[in-house]
This record gives sequence, structure tokens and C-alpha cells, in this order.
Amino acid sequence: MVVEMTEGIVENLERFKRDIALHDNKTLVDRYYYSTHGPILDNEQQASIRRSISDQLGVSVRDVILVGSAKLGFTLRSKPGRPALSHFCDVSDIDVAVISDSLFLDYWQQTFSHWTEVGEWAQADKFREYLFRGWLRPDKLPRDINFPLSKEWFEFFRSLQASGEYGGYKIAAGIYLNEHFWEEYVGSALSACRLNVKELV
Repeated sequence: MVVEMTEGIVENLERFKRDIALHDNKTLVDRYYYSTHGPILDNEQQASIRRSISDQLGVSVRDVILVGSAKLGFTLRSKPGRPALSHFCDVSDIDVAVISDSLFLDYWQQTFSHWTEVGEWAQADKFREYLFRGWLRPDKLPRDINFPLSKEWFEFFRSLQASGEYGGYKIAAGIYLNEHFWEEYVGSALSACRLNVKELV
């Protein structure tokens, strides 16, 4: 699927460039993330993907939020080959934040049990680094046969991608303990953009 620079993406980007100079991070989070509007996935697609994830993980659909360039139409952070504010493209992911203290604690406890029984794993230090920030990254979980939670997670998200319902893009999610940690993460990206606001407008 080829993503074109649609009118909706252009409008969202221009509005964002104006808003980031005028508003604080909380206002921007409310306007650009908590709303159902998005230039990449329409309302029906957003509702469908959020419901599928909430049903799979046993959380409220309100706890599932589309984030990143799939929500905005452009990326806030620079990445290899993609400067900040470059638009959603064929190599982009659909990123999702799941904000649930119960799910966070469940995954943390199961990971801790694995550690007490098996010991360290390749991404253990990275796992702890994100844990400190109130963010559980599934790609940092143990990836072995003794920890089926990882396999179940990635098989489910691969099935969402394979359905083709959301353009065939890779779909990735992270689990946050609460809104405070998620908003702090997004806020850091917004603040980084704001430092370069003269270049953006």
C-alpha cells in the first residue's frame, strides 16, 4: 500500500506547526491523541483496531490509544532516514499505547517470575530501563519457549497486520502503568519538537 501525502496529512501537519508554538503539551495531547480524528486510519478502522486489542488483552477500549505517525500523519521524533515531522510512509508502523495498571502489573509479575526461575535474558537491562519510566515494551520481554507470553503477544499483533484491515502495516504496542507515564513520554517528544519551532514554522 502506497501512502500519499494526502490533504488530511498536510492539514494536520500545518495545524500542528501552529499549535505547538501556542499550546502546552497537555493541550496538544488532548487535541491530537485523545480525539478520534486521524488522517491515516478513519474512525471505523480506529474503532476496530482498538476493540480488537482491548478484547485480546482484557482491558477497556478506553485504555487503547493510537499514537505515533499513524495517529498524527507524521513522526515527532527523527529516525534513521526520517527527519522529525516526516509523514507516515510505507515503512511506518501503526503504534498503540495500552494504558492499564492491571495489565502492566500482570506482565511485570510474569516477567519477574520468569527471572526468578530462569535468570537474565538478552534484553533484561533494556526491559528494566523502560520499566523505570512506567513503560513495558513487549519487544524487551524474554523471547524463549519458557515464556509463552511473548509468543502470544506477537502472534496476535502479526494477525492484525495480516488481516489487511489496517493497510498491512506492522502494528506495535506498548503497555503503560498509567496516563502520567504515557503523557510524560509523549510530552518529551513534543518538547523536543518545540525546541526547533522556528524551523517548523
